[in-house]
Amino acid sequence: MAKQTKSPRPTELDRAQTTSLIVVLVVCVACAFIPYTAVKIIAAIVMISLVVGLGLRVWRDRSGRW
Repeated sequence: MAKQTKSPRPTELDRAQTTSLIVVLVVCVACAFIPYTAVKIIAAIVMISLVVGLGLRVWRDRSGRW
């Protein structure tokens, strides 16, 4: 079996994806201040999933596991 090599640094695509996720997170935080309940619920669901996703990405990049 061939040994997989891991890249020590995130690729440009990873950086672009992380930046876009942060932008979406900021937009969701702004949407939380809209007075409609449905928008707040959707924004909360998206925010939670993005925070978990970004946390997993940081953990993966720093630990080298996954």
